[in-house]
Amino acid sequence: MKLKRLLAAFVAIAISVSMVSSLVLADETENTPEETVAAETTAESKAKETKKPEEKKPAETKATEPEETKPSEKAKETEPSEEEKKEPTETSKEAEPSETVEKQPEETKTEESSEPAETEPSEAEDKEPAKTVPEEPSETPEADIPSVSDRKDSKDAISGPFGKLKWSLNDEGVFTVSPAKAKTKAAMPDEESYDYPWYSYRSDIKKVVISNGVTSIGYAAFRSYPNLTSVAIANSVTNIGEEAFAYDDNLISVSIGTGVRKIGSGAFRECSNLTGIVIPKKVTYIGKSAFNKCYKLKNLSFSNGLQTIDNAAFSECKSLTKIVIPKTVTKIGQNAFLWCSSLESVTIKGAKEIGKFAFSGCSALTDVSITGTSLIIPNGAFHDCTLLRSLKLKGIKEIGESAFEYCTCLSSVVIPSGTTKIGDSAFSYCTHLGSVSIPGSVKEIGDYAFYMCTYLSKASIGYGVQEIGAQAFQRCTYLEAISIPGSVKTIGKFAFARCEKAKTITIGYGVETIGLSAFEGCTSVKHIVVPSSVKTISSSTFGDMNLDTVSIDQELYTPNKNAFYNSSVSEYIWLQPNPFKASGKTATVKAKKVKKKAQTVAASKLYKYSPSTGILAQKVSGNKNFTVNKLNGNITVKKKTKKGTYKIKVRIMSTGNAEYKASGWKTITIKIKVK
Repeated sequence: MKLKRLLAAFVAIAISVSMVSSLVLADETENTPEETVAAETTAESKAKETKKPEEKKPAETKATEPEETKPSEKAKETEPSEEEKKEPTETSKEAEPSETVEKQPEETKTEESSEPAETEPSEAEDKEPAKTVPEEPSETPEADIPSVSDRKDSKDAISGPFGKLKWSLNDEGVFTVSPAKAKTKAAMPDEESYDYPWYSYRSDIKKVVISNGVTSIGYAAFRSYPNLTSVAIANSVTNIGEEAFAYDDNLISVSIGTGVRKIGSGAFRECSNLTGIVIPKKVTYIGKSAFNKCYKLKNLSFSNGLQTIDNAAFSECKSLTKIVIPKTVTKIGQNAFLWCSSLESVTIKGAKEIGKFAFSGCSALTDVSITGTSLIIPNGAFHDCTLLRSLKLKGIKEIGESAFEYCTCLSSVVIPSGTTKIGDSAFSYCTHLGSVSIPGSVKEIGDYAFYMCTYLSKASIGYGVQEIGAQAFQRCTYLEAISIPGSVKTIGKFAFARCEKAKTITIGYGVETIGLSAFEGCTSVKHIVVPSSVKTISSSTFGDMNLDTVSIDQELYTPNKNAFYNSSVSEYIWLQPNPFKASGKTATVKAKKVKKKAQTVAASKLYKYSPSTGILAQKVSGNKNFTVNKLNGNITVKKKTKKGTYKIKVRIMSTGNAEYKASGWKTITIKIKVK
């Protein structure tokens, strides 16, 4: 019935058009032959479009006349077949137009009167009813590529070329990239993430397989792929490009091939569900922020061969608990492990350089062991590691500013021999630090170095330190004794201020300048000896103290009375010239012992002097098998020194005491018998 209605509508339209055409022809009887030819040409082109046979020539205009379109009575009895009830096919297009018209008897008029709404065909039905078949499938623009999920019935993988590579994606979400030609190698070109040919399928990719033969992974090749969960990288890959897998929130596992040498900056940045990674032996470089904010990364293993861990490479990896950095690593960049809040143990076996704040804010860190090669621990390296208790250092050249500041649980520190500088605030606010040992190799203790280490009770400062900075030990409330070697030339302002429980202060001969308020408020000290080497003291250097005696050179005191501002002093003792006398002794060393190892002879067995004061010594001449300790005058006999009696000339001096100034130098001769 639908076909009948469509045909009826078509005939009705044709009749109307024919009637209008007749009226137009009647009004234009005076048309020129040229206009008639143009009209015939137009009618002919319309006839070709509707694919009507040549018998109905539009040039004769009979096709538009009503009497030509009337069907025969025989067509009334003809019923359409089942195929004709369906939409017209290409075969039906070529049917005789006369037969099509004859299938519509006077029913057309009935349809027009009873169902007028259905007799109004669309514009396409009016012009070309037979073209509905080729237009049935909608055209898809080239840019609108269907996703894998839109092709559920297809078992074929989506694929394509990319440079010298080829790629494919199957219905299970496995993406594979490999060289276009078998048994060849090819690098993945660097593009913006949206320029990779598989970018439009990123939501469908669940697993990435980089096949053998691919030598590199391009910049941002798989960045921000929301459903990617695993990555397998072949051994042929040597370089993982910058941001290659960055921001892949659901990435859980990554297998890195043994051939990879470089992991680019941000390569796995913010892969927040990545749980573990093994860095292969051939990897020499891990780039900036390579694993930054991989919050669930718990298992991390480095192999020998790694050389550089760059800035922020593992910062904010909040699930990491332990790391061991092999001795091949020479550089650890700034912020490399910043705010790894679950990290408990760090072992560094051979680094030459650590960047600023490399382990700062690792609030769960309890154990640190560092073996370096002339290593500088930089500013803030372990700043605010509030649970750090155990610190082992070796091969350290310098400890930088605030390196261990606010490590509030640190209980003891041994600065290794060879360290030359302790920077400003290096251990400030380490409130539970109980003891510190500083070797003579250290030349400078920086400002605030141990400021507010309130529980520090023992501080050993080796002979060799030359400068103690401002406020270096200020408010070390529980410090029991302060002893400053004669190698120190300058004591900075407030250096030991408010060390309220210190009972003794010893200032070695050799100190020259003591700064403003250096010992102010050390209220438990009762006696002070200012050696004659001191040339400058400042206001309140010994202020707010309760002193029984002060031994000082009167020439120093007179112009600097304010050095004892607000202090009560029971007695001043003016230092007197030193009547120092000395002579040499004869000491004996057993040859059997010397044969096995070097032997040391104490100064008390070598010199006779008065008054009884400390001495300094210098070797003048003698056998090369003997060395003199300049600080105390002891002499060491080298191993395997032959038997015999040796004469050695030594220069010594008295450093003075609470009564006497230092003396001048005297040369004496001593004898050592090896038998």
